[in-house]
Formats: sequence, C-alpha cells, structure tokens
Amino acid sequence: MENTRARALDGISARWGVDALALANEYEESDFARWYADRLGTLQAILGPGRMGTSERFGCELLYVLVRAARPRIAVETGVLYGASSGHILAAMAANGQGELHSIDLGTCSGEPPYNFLVRPDLMAGWRYVVGDSRRELPRVLAGLGQIDMFYHDSLHTFEQMTWEYEIAARHLPPGGVLASHDVVTADGILGIFRENAFPAFCRRRGLNPLLAHNTGVAQWPT
Repeated sequence: MENTRARALDGISARWGVDALALANEYEESDFARWYADRLGTLQAILGPGRMGTSERFGCELLYVLVRAARPRIAVETGVLYGASSGHILAAMAANGQGELHSIDLGTCSGEPPYNFLVRPDLMAGWRYVVGDSRRELPRVLAGLGQIDMFYHDSLHTFEQMTWEYEIAARHLPPGGVLASHDVVTADGILGIFRENAFPAFCRRRGLNPLLAHNTGVAQWPT
C-alpha cells in the first residue's frame, strides 16, 4: 500500500505542480482528520462490520490531496452514503479557501445514520445535497451549473452506469478539468471479470492518461 500511495502522490505532484506529500501530511495532521477518525469509529460501532460501505482511508486521503492540488471551484459527485467522500472534498475546499460541492445520492434508509454523518458541520455551507437517481438528477444539476471543474463518481458501479456518468460529466469539464472515480478496479459482476473496468476504458477511448491508485482513478481533461 505504501508503494501505491507514493506513486499516487508522485503522480498528483507531477500533474498539478504541487508537493502532494506535503498535502498528505497536512491532512494527517489536520483537525478534520482527527474528527473524521473519531466519527468513523462511532459509525462503525453503530453499524457493525457487516454494513460498512463507506470509502476506504486511502481513497479519502487521495481525494483530499487531489482537491487541494487541483483547486476546483465547482465539483459534482454521485454517491454519498454517509458522507465520507463529501466530507473530504469539503475539507479540502475549506483549506483552499474556495469551492462548492454538489452531491447526488438516493439517500440512506430509515433507521440508518444520515447522509451527512461523516461531514463536519462547519463544512456544510458550501454543500448542496440532491436526493434522487443520478440518471435523472445528474443532467439537471450539470445543466444548471453549466461548467464544472471536477466530477467524482461513486454511485452505482456498473460498466454502463459509470460510462454514462463519465460521458455526460465530460461535456461540462473545461480543459484541465478533473474526472475522478471510485471502484476503478472492482468488477461489477461475472461479466466484469472478463472486461476492462469502465474508467480506464473510458480514458483510453478519450485519449486520457489516467492515474490509477488502488481503487481510485484520476484523469485530467486535455488542455
């Protein structure tokens, strides 16, 4: 894992001209990281080991570093669950001193912790949470925003859904914009074992050179 982390940080440093290791250290030492670790422990105690579906630590840290490096003003994500990715994007935006996040999710079930359980309350001012299916809501959100600086997928991880989200989001990304995704390695079923994952496949078709680290992928729209 350490080698994967080092390669990922080196890739972000090279693409955005930053010291990504310093940004990762900033995250590790931040009040937000300590708050998040405590909050995640509380969530695990509530749900037990069998129900956790929130993003893993590596992916969250990488997402924070990416947002700090790319400095998006407007970001859109699909898939929230309890707010792990949302919280990290918002924390990085707060450190950047700019940014707003628009998130789309079906919502948690009755009796579950809420969608913002892992989002620190003081970070919510720059957040718009939209309840609904991304097939319906993503086109609406993007049309309303016009141009965005970053898109992050973490909703339904089927080849068809992921590809559709990348395609529609790409229409709203400017040169240098960020396309990022979770579950870029995981197969979406038996068929998925025998074909390329949707994210690297999309990047190959579009001539993008993605950074793939563990189960997270990052690509930059051509300038």
